[in-house]
Amino acid sequence: MVTGARAGWTSGVGNTTRRRRYWPTYQFTDSAGIPFTGESQVSDVQERAPGELLQVAYDPRNPAESFVVSSQERATLGCLVPFFIVFSAVSLWFVAHFPLS
Repeated sequence: MVTGARAGWTSGVGNTTRRRRYWPTYQFTDSAGIPFTGESQVSDVQERAPGELLQVAYDPRNPAESFVVSSQERATLGCLVPFFIVFSAVSLWFVAHFPLS
């Protein structure tokens, strides 16, 4: 559950515009019901509301080590995998039909 957020700015390096970003802070309980807190390593463009639920993964041997599971990362991975499959198939077809030697 979101408990707040740390606000900051992007660096603006490389001729990019600086933007406001938010790193949500959260609280979760482990399987024994012990509460732990954490801060997301991935920033968001919009500030999350306190009380909003997040999916958190943690190390059962050390629940203090946790991170927010980002749906954006899953979406990016979901788009990249099919792209590389198609790219590999086209590359193999190209090499098979147009040998380099």
